[in-house]
Amino acid sequence: MSDYPYVLVYRGIQKPLEFMGLRGRYVYIGAGIAVVAILLFIVGFILVGLLFSFILVLLLLST
Repeated sequence: MSDYPYVLVYRGIQKPLEFMGLRGRYVYIGAGIAVVAILLFIVGFILVGLLFSFILVLLLLST
């Protein structure tokens, strides 16, 4: 019987998921907030760039 290798089995299946101090469902809420923040940054970056270029075109055409 000692021919079989000794294998550790992870027994933490019943514990809640934890990531960077967030536990359980708050991990998914935190991930959702991070994704929304990245998307809002991209949209804001594009809108500010368009607004700046529109103002620049208006200034160049008015002179």
